[in-house]
Amino acid sequence: MDSKRCIIFLLAGILTLSASIAHPIKLTASLIEYNPKSKSIRVECRVFIDDFESSLNIDGLDVAALTPEHQLDIEYFFYEFYRFSLNGQPLDLKFADSEAFQANNLLVLEFLIKDVKLKKGDKLHIENSLFFMEFGEQQSNRMIIRIPPYVFEENHITTIDNRLVSYKL
Repeated sequence: MDSKRCIIFLLAGILTLSASIAHPIKLTASLIEYNPKSKSIRVECRVFIDDFESSLNIDGLDVAALTPEHQLDIEYFFYEFYRFSLNGQPLDLKFADSEAFQANNLLVLEFLIKDVKLKKGDKLHIENSLFFMEFGEQQSNRMIIRIPPYVFEENHITTIDNRLVSYKL
């Protein structure tokens, strides 16, 4: 085999191998913001597209153009693995928007929790167990939480052993 063919064969093998190996970082990143004027909580969650598609296991999922049915499937997925409660009562995340950055393997999902009035003495719990079933100890979920006037900004990391963040306002 001449050297050009050998190099092309080698490069094709490397590209095939690298495409079949998943990214080593198992991470989600969220921003959780309370808006006292609109009495709503906005949750923006960034996930790796390949991890998300694998976990959802939905036929025909196109993260760049989500159908209304797929949006409901995503709401249900988040209901199972990303839970909010206020004073022991569950709060419902409603799908609001998404944006896919295919070149970066990134999906940004936005949810809203409407009609939430936080007051002094309330207990807010956030349980983020996204992807722990699939990736175990490799997974971590980072959250930035802003709840004015009670919490200006705090950073939290949930792990397989510690999935719950709680606040007494």
